[in-house]
Amino acid sequence: MKLFYYIRRFREIPRREKKLFIVGIFIAFISSLLISFLPIKYYINFISKKPYPLSIRNDVSSIIRSRKTIKRIVRLFPFAKNCFVKVITLKYLLRQNGINSNFIFSLRKSGIRRMQAHVYLILENNFTIFQDPRYVDVFIL
Repeated sequence: MKLFYYIRRFREIPRREKKLFIVGIFIAFISSLLISFLPIKYYINFISKKPYPLSIRNDVSSIIRSRKTIKRIVRLFPFAKNCFVKVITLKYLLRQNGINSNFIFSLRKSGIRRMQAHVYLILENNFTIFQDPRYVDVFIL
């Protein structure tokens, strides 16, 4: 019964966002596999590429559309709930639209001997996505 609900909801999405959603699912799946099995040095070039020079712009509507797509993917697929997977997928979707962004790696201390890490994006105009104020910024990529 829930499957029919999701099919109906998918049909209501505009065509441009459907394509973005399908590409986002694929990138989220691939990036979750990369994160699970490979060290970061093997895919650092993929995640640090600059946007394509054909359509350089800072379009707010494409940022909102990409963020909305990530929320849909996270709601439906459990492998995309990791902040690193979300950020890699969002960076790829933004790069397709010609929007440059950088990774910010953050840390916080939780407990006596435990550290927690978090990743978020910062765009060219200092607009942040997925930022958590409980973490301290450590490294920009």
